[in-house]
Amino acid sequence: MSLVLKPDWRHFALIVLLASVVRSGVLFWSLDSLSADPDAYRRIAHCLTIHRTFGLDAINLETGNPVGSPTAFRPPLYPWLLSWLSDPLGDIPNLRIAILHWLLGMATVAGTHGVAKRILRDDDLESLVPKKGECEPYDARSLSAASMTAGMFVAIDPLLLQSSALVMTETVATLLVVMTLWCWLRLIDSISRPLRTRQVIGRACLAGMACGLAYLCRPTFVIWPLMLGTYLMAWGMFLANRRSVIAGTLLLAVMMVFVGTWTARNYHHFKKPIWATTHGGYTLLLGNNPVFYEYIRSGDSLTRAWDASFFIQRWERRADTDPRNPGFWDQDLVMEPTPGYTAPLGEVADDRIAYETAVATIKRQPMTFVRASMWRLWRLHSPLPLRTEKHSTPPILMVATFYIVSLAMVMCGGIFLGKKILQPRWAAAIALWVALASVHTIYWTDMRMRAPLVPVLAILAGACVLAWRQRTRKYRLSDRQS
Repeated sequence: MSLVLKPDWRHFALIVLLASVVRSGVLFWSLDSLSADPDAYRRIAHCLTIHRTFGLDAINLETGNPVGSPTAFRPPLYPWLLSWLSDPLGDIPNLRIAILHWLLGMATVAGTHGVAKRILRDDDLESLVPKKGECEPYDARSLSAASMTAGMFVAIDPLLLQSSALVMTETVATLLVVMTLWCWLRLIDSISRPLRTRQVIGRACLAGMACGLAYLCRPTFVIWPLMLGTYLMAWGMFLANRRSVIAGTLLLAVMMVFVGTWTARNYHHFKKPIWATTHGGYTLLLGNNPVFYEYIRSGDSLTRAWDASFFIQRWERRADTDPRNPGFWDQDLVMEPTPGYTAPLGEVADDRIAYETAVATIKRQPMTFVRASMWRLWRLHSPLPLRTEKHSTPPILMVATFYIVSLAMVMCGGIFLGKKILQPRWAAAIALWVALASVHTIYWTDMRMRAPLVPVLAILAGACVLAWRQRTRKYRLSDRQS
């Protein structure tokens, strides 16, 4: 008996096959790159496995025994996932991480396909459906082609492929974005349709949990659920929809449980209500320091990547001289201890002085801060990779071509949707873009930071395909009538 798949299932199977082959190839050829640990996720996972502490390995000064020193330097979700891959000695084989990233990537592709099919479905496009008898009724093929396009774009996106070969949070964060979008669509359907209130409650809690997991993966996501919960409550009060108000309240309440738990843990260890991480000050300083501002004022900031080597070297000397002093960043400065200066001790104090240094730089050069913010906003959306010594021209041109075509399709899809993009089901996608743009306009930003936004852009590219098929059907209708 032969297996016959319907067109939509054939498309889905093709996407899964494409994603499987592409991601397997990238992970196979980049397996060694998973050994690097630039963000200390491996070290934290090792400490979780050996010492059952979310922290970093340290030595007890009294006993001389290795212990786990608690940290809030990184968010907890990704290191916790890695700890499940550790062997009894706390080491994590690269192959296990590659398999994890492959599974997460495959789930992201499949989830994007499902979200696209739901958010672009025909009940949003009733005005485009010809009247009965004029043409064939709206079929599933156009929607299937659009969702297939969205899944395909996620499967081959260069940023996501590059991130999957690194021990960083982009792969997990992108999947959590897709999960949140799916939960949001289910929640909006339950509010808009005459379903039982308990179903609305259940789906609101699921949406809040998805947002909470995204926050534990990347604290920058905290703005996203705040916007969504506020939107639901305002929507409910404006339309006198009690279920929408309940849903918004529950979403925020569940989200606050995640934020409160992480904050309480950090307060217990550091006596500070740290709701994000102790790495935020460094991230702010990385995008707001005199060395970077000098790069912004140069004529190559739109084509050449910033070389941060001098910044890193100088920041490592912060124990000797006060970095809040503008002379600290002078390349001709002879590093000598500053009289009366107390070096920061511990990651909380180090985070604080990084914030103070960044704020001091912004106050001294407010106009350059504005220029740097515009640069960061451009880098978040730019289709053009910056020139570096590690990347040759052909790969840069290939990536630029892909993103230029993608951007054109995204713009076309947005124009096609028009006012429909303001409907409640699109609120989560728009809020995600606003949240990421607002945060990364101030903090350090590069193209990699928009990885979680890729599924939304892919769905808009799918809308472009839907527009093209609608236009084709309209031409076919005109030919039949003539």
